[in-house]
Amino acid sequence: MILHCWVCSLGGERLTEASAVAAIDKSKLKSPIDVGMFSPLPGAQSDPFLGYEWRYMLHQACGHYPWPPQYVDVASGPRKILTDKGLVDVSRPEPTPDLQCPHCGKICKNNSGLLNHIRIMHKGPANA
Repeated sequence: MILHCWVCSLGGERLTEASAVAAIDKSKLKSPIDVGMFSPLPGAQSDPFLGYEWRYMLHQACGHYPWPPQYVDVASGPRKILTDKGLVDVSRPEPTPDLQCPHCGKICKNNSGLLNHIRIMHKGPANA
């Protein structure tokens, strides 16, 4: 599969060689995205991105993020990417049940997030 830049492809309307960014190893594609999941296109002289972590992975040709902005979570990165096969979902790790709030059921990313959520959201006269 080939990753295409959302900006260079005019929002997925025109996939061309100019919008092609990198080859994708589909077996490694998961959230959060990093450059290890991609490889340079055949014949490319350099790495396809300007940074390693998804927040800094700008397309060298245009200087923009290659993924559709409407499918990006600020905390964990793109949920979908544009490929030659269309929009592809980026798999997300399943949350662990022990990070679920016992009061409201919210699932937190880590233990400190869960403790902060409980302290801030459920502290009050009813929970004292």
